[in-house]
Amino acid sequence: MLMGKSDYLYKPSLQSKHYWDRSIPLVVDTYLAKELVFNERPISVFPYYVTLGLALHRKEKPLRKLAAPFLVALDPLIWKILQKKHHLIGMINYKRESVTVRDQVSWMNCLSNRNVITSTQTKEGLNLVLISGDVICFQADVIVNTVPMNLQLGGGQLSQALLQKAGPELQKELYATRQGTEEEVGSIFMTSGCNLNCKAVLHVVAPHWDNGAGSSQQIMANIIKKCLTTVEEFSFSSITFPMIGTGSLRFPKAIFAELILSEVFRFSSSLWQKSLQEVHFLVYPGDDETLQAFLDKFTTWSSVNPNEDKNLMAGGSQGMFTMVSSPGFATYEMKIGAVTFQIATGDITKEKADVIVNSTTRTFNLKSGVSKAVLEGAGPAVENECAVRAAQPHGEFIITQGGYLMCKIIIHVLGDNDVRKTVSAVLEECEQRKYTSVALPAIGTGSAGKNPTIVADDMISAVVDFSWKHSTPSLKKVKVVIFLSDLLNVFHDNMKKRENSTSPFFQSTCFESALLGFNRQLPIICGRSTGTMQPRLPSTDYSSERQNHSWETGIAKEQEENRNNIPEHWTNMNQQLSCVIELHPGQSEYDSVRALFSETCFFYKIEKIERIQNVCLWQSYQIKKKHMDIKNGYRDNERVLFHGTDADSVPYVNQHGFNRSYAGKNAAAYGKGTYFAVDARYSANDIYSRPDSNGRKHIYVVRVLTGVYTLGHAGLVTPPSKNPHNPTDLFDSVTNDTQHPNLFVVFSDNQAYPEYLITFRS
Repeated sequence: MLMGKSDYLYKPSLQSKHYWDRSIPLVVDTYLAKELVFNERPISVFPYYVTLGLALHRKEKPLRKLAAPFLVALDPLIWKILQKKHHLIGMINYKRESVTVRDQVSWMNCLSNRNVITSTQTKEGLNLVLISGDVICFQADVIVNTVPMNLQLGGGQLSQALLQKAGPELQKELYATRQGTEEEVGSIFMTSGCNLNCKAVLHVVAPHWDNGAGSSQQIMANIIKKCLTTVEEFSFSSITFPMIGTGSLRFPKAIFAELILSEVFRFSSSLWQKSLQEVHFLVYPGDDETLQAFLDKFTTWSSVNPNEDKNLMAGGSQGMFTMVSSPGFATYEMKIGAVTFQIATGDITKEKADVIVNSTTRTFNLKSGVSKAVLEGAGPAVENECAVRAAQPHGEFIITQGGYLMCKIIIHVLGDNDVRKTVSAVLEECEQRKYTSVALPAIGTGSAGKNPTIVADDMISAVVDFSWKHSTPSLKKVKVVIFLSDLLNVFHDNMKKRENSTSPFFQSTCFESALLGFNRQLPIICGRSTGTMQPRLPSTDYSSERQNHSWETGIAKEQEENRNNIPEHWTNMNQQLSCVIELHPGQSEYDSVRALFSETCFFYKIEKIERIQNVCLWQSYQIKKKHMDIKNGYRDNERVLFHGTDADSVPYVNQHGFNRSYAGKNAAAYGKGTYFAVDARYSANDIYSRPDSNGRKHIYVVRVLTGVYTLGHAGLVTPPSKNPHNPTDLFDSVTNDTQHPNLFVVFSDNQAYPEYLITFRS
């Protein structure tokens, strides 16, 4: 890792490019900051190891020489310039000998979820997370801010950072809440998050420290309590507390750490705590005093008597798993977090649960084993519905009604897919729909031929993952119904192994959660280096992890994680970022797309269907989808729609997606955005899919995030506001008819992904 120091602040543009170094698997993802000619703005650089948030707690950061593999892996020209000029290098322009640097905020936005210093949990299941970084880089439902009695933002470091990111609307909203010209110390005011990564901001008038002679400590305690109860009143699930009052108000940091932890634990054990799932304590990088104060308090709270009210599940290593019990014949169960996990032999078609899972093949018509029993037990209506949905574009599973089975829905999954990912997706779907119970078979142990031991471990690990993510979930019971009694012992053995074990979350993830000791706005470049160290985090018992650990830092790992998000049915791209794959008649994927097109365009002749594989577009779309799912409460935000275009536009769309800048080229009656039709027939009109010189026409089958929509009209450049009191809360898209829409218009380029291209003629 290289860090540079400079007084120059860089403002990134909105563009993004990837630069591949051919000698190592490293991608430099930069926001195209200003290019700096070496001789004009010198930047001092010093190399050091990122030490996973452990050694960086000390006053002096450990300086190390870079490992030899790092030196030889990079282009010699880069190192020649680096060693000669001591410049920070982001990208080398060989012709101009210039450098592109990337500003700290952009980098932190990508890695904000990795700034976890340590985590713990109360006995009631409330997650407490100590994090380091800039407040504007973290996402939570609620962020707490300090303001003076006149409610003027921008006076303190915290307030100024929030105002700069949120925009002037934050100040306007805050002024609208006040009762008079001066507010009392201890008052709390709530506004929206405006442009911040939160739903609301709680602005508190914190007290000056009175050296313990007055009521400042009690006022601060009341402020914390009010913030927590306000979160519950509005059903928010997470809140971030920066170190309020510890700056110019001089509140001692150790006292604040003790105070806020006391109030949070008291709140967790009260009847109030229902919706709140996570409390974040945010420490600014470089504030070693506050960091040490919180680490000391975490250690203190973790070491008290487990039976006392201050009980903490230290480092998450206790309380995750209960002992395995046997409530009935051939039945075993244990608690994994807040979820009851149960295994039993039996017939899954006789189970009573909100959701029953069917393990099948990619055609979704497997007529053997458990899948045959499920389809026959559910009845012909479910079988027909399954066939219809399988013929349409879909994800890795499809959902049908429960039919004659004692469930609300059936989720049909692919038995040959990754079991852990599949079960995780099922559990998340259940949680989004607020279901309380699910029954699954031993996925993949039938016709897919997977190893039962691995399947058992993957299925239980998926439940562990879910429990760590959701401390108070709607889903309370996960049951694996085993058809072959031999498998019962395999699952039981895996459960027994976990009884006294530390959660894998803290055995592995904690070591991947590096404390990035960066100052705000420092331009940086990440390389790839390897080193070892002895972990010494005081509040966590790492068990077998007390040995030396190796780690890798850099963008390569982040890129590898992103690669895991691309669809499994995509063809291998051989490290290309985009390609076009032609499908063939007889393939289920081809037939599904053809059927969708032919519903309204049966009189056209299809010449070919191609799948568009573009990693950057897909990942950008998935980020937007995740954000919209959270914002809208996991509504059904995605639709499969159509978009007609001409032959000249095809290469551009395949490479860059849809560009709303071309709005008005064919239509703009409902706004200056990108238009998508519900029926292919609309897009097949020659106005939109203009024939080329050979008479060929082109239509894209597109995944579109329509979300919450409203009626559009000419002249719109963004969707209208949903809330007159919060003009920044916009609809996601617009349509021609809210009751029976024929088309949708989106105004964000990453809100649509061109999944298939159909070439056809009259």
